Amino acid sequence: MTTRVAKDTAFLREVAKVFAKYPGVKHRYALASLAIPLEMGIDFDKQIGVCRSEGDKVVIEFQDRGEDSKLRMRHCDVQNEDGTCQAWSGELAE
Repeated sequence: MTTRVAKDTAFLREVAKVFAKYPGVKHRYALASLAIPLEMGIDFDKQIGVCRSEGDKVVIEFQDRGEDSKLRMRHCDVQNEDGTCQAWSGELAE
């Protein structure tokens, strides 16, 4: 599997400019590559990543999208450009 972003350097330079323009948010947001899940054949229209921590690791399991009320109560960690959640993590208080 490759996760190189060399071909995206112009895009990443522009993203860096945005973070420089808004320094107050640089520790609240991150840019994540979806290269590995895409190479694994994950279909984000049909599946979502559910994150959990195990010691010093973050584990993402991909599950079918559905009407699971528990997933609606989780925090979205990774959104795509239109705001659709791509990866969820721990339960939020009700």
